[in-house]
Amino acid sequence: MFSILVKKIIITDGNSFNDLLEDKGKVYTFLNPVSYLTALENKELFASFDGIFADGSILVAAIRLLYGITVKRRSFDMTSMAPELFRFAENNGKMLYIVASKQEQVEKAVEIFKERYPKLKFMGCRNGYFVSEQEMD
Repeated sequence: MFSILVKKIIITDGNSFNDLLEDKGKVYTFLNPVSYLTALENKELFASFDGIFADGSILVAAIRLLYGITVKRRSFDMTSMAPELFRFAENNGKMLYIVASKQEQVEKAVEIFKERYPKLKFMGCRNGYFVSEQEMD
């Protein structure tokens, strides 16, 4: 009935954000309508994630319309999950590694995060454009 992508979104949505933060060793990603189309061509890769968040109101609406299930919009931005994650990391001495966008954009974002959250520790950052399987490891 559900595609693996939608199933992972529904399962992830059923967890509280605090439960997800306490769950160690897990890898999550975000899908928006554009990246969902890419994910359809790479289902095996996306199936390997521990959870998938619905990033964007259009994807949330599509899941409600097509499957009759309401999921929350959870984006990694300053209006949704990022501030909660950053506060948790600061308060618990956790380190973050950010993978997103183009290199210059992700580096600028990390600079801004460091200004807003001075106790936040970063392991590093990189762009989200992987050219090989080796690069993803």
